[in-house]
Amino acid sequence: MRIAPTILTPITDTERHPTPAPASAGTAPASVVSIGAASAAAGAGEVPPAVSARVDRVRELLARGEYVVDLDRLAANIFDDDLAREGRR
Repeated sequence: MRIAPTILTPITDTERHPTPAPASAGTAPASVVSIGAASAAAGAGEVPPAVSARVDRVRELLARGEYVVDLDRLAANIFDDDLAREGRR
């Protein structure tokens, strides 16, 4: 895998909110389960002010081309995530 910090691919609205497939006759709709107060707030469209401020700051830096990615930290997090998904951590 190669990580190129200078290449940004925009996320389309359909990637953020995919259109659900139509339910077939006789099938029940999928259930959504939320755990904790943070999930409840996220489901209600409420974002904590600290998170909103951080996202706004990152957007500003991205727009100016000044957002710096620590590639070593990113790679370590990806590796740790892969290990966790495989049950090795």
